[in-house]
Amino acid sequence: MPAVLWGHLSYFLRDFSVYLILITISFFILIGSLYFVFKAKEKRTLHKIILGVAFWIFFFIIVFSAFEAYFRYRYDKTDTLGFLKVNQKWMQRHVVYTTYKQYYFRTKPFGFEKPVDTIRIGVMGDSLAFGAGIKDPTNRFSDLLEKKLNDAGYKTQVINFAIPGYDTHGEIKTYEGIKDLHFDILVWAYYLNDIEDAGGRTSSGTAILNRNSQRAKILEVMSNFSYFLDYAYWRITSTYQTTVKELGQADINAYRNPEVMNTHSFEITNFLAELKDDHVVPVTIIFPYLALIGPNYPAYDIHQTMDKVFSDNGATTVDLIGDLKDKNAKDLWASNVDPHPNEYVHFLAAEKLFEKIEPIVKSVGVK
Repeated sequence: MPAVLWGHLSYFLRDFSVYLILITISFFILIGSLYFVFKAKEKRTLHKIILGVAFWIFFFIIVFSAFEAYFRYRYDKTDTLGFLKVNQKWMQRHVVYTTYKQYYFRTKPFGFEKPVDTIRIGVMGDSLAFGAGIKDPTNRFSDLLEKKLNDAGYKTQVINFAIPGYDTHGEIKTYEGIKDLHFDILVWAYYLNDIEDAGGRTSSGTAILNRNSQRAKILEVMSNFSYFLDYAYWRITSTYQTTVKELGQADINAYRNPEVMNTHSFEITNFLAELKDDHVVPVTIIFPYLALIGPNYPAYDIHQTMDKVFSDNGATTVDLIGDLKDKNAKDLWASNVDPHPNEYVHFLAAEKLFEKIEPIVKSVGVK
């Protein structure tokens, strides 16, 4: 047996052992009941009840185990909040990390020294730029941008150092830790919740996630036992959708809070000034709330505000709201349960960025 096949089989036997044991026990109970009833000289109602119970126990365990196997090994979608156990499986299947210092980035391996005659482009952001929901990282806007630039004859290297869950404050701290890679251009993937940790404050979104992820102990035990029960719980209850709505409202409220917005703008202004001192050209791409796209999209004013903050401080800005505002929201999602951008949005982002970055690449020169 090939080593890979044996590895998969041994993993399955370990991971699914509880359910295999339950199937085996229920099977022998059913066989035992059949034998007991068959050997009985006189078939009574009790015998029929015993046989019926044994059959339904076996049938239930088989069906439940089939659902469990599906959600463990076949279901392959992300969860935008990170609540569901299936999200962990998705990460295990599709995410390969490259390490640099203490960081883990979903990007191609790279060396500390920049390749000769190469423009090095950094991509900063959160789960959106990381490619949540994008199985093949070559379909992310960062990888597509690198390919488009290289196909156009420019020698470029794109390093994606986005980290899921980070907002502006955390993203800037990450840049500070890896700025010795000497980027020529920095693409800042800005999502309209990046204000959450403005100035290092405790995010209201974190409090919402912590509160709404809590469950009764019995439900937590059931979810830990079963991917299927975990999925069913989060999809049947209203908690999941309530959390998404609460997070969106908290983000909008933060942008409309003058004190928080001033702190956020000050942080952005200082960072863009630092990039200028480092001779790094900033390009910002603003992604809209894909979960809220539609006729009553509530954040147009926030787009305008952030466009001005970036452009006033020297950043070349791409805002995708104009291209996406008339689309059907779910046509833009990574899956029907995850409003991270899908391959279409990443492709569009790469196209728009290429238009802005190509002239910069021509003029920036190689350091």
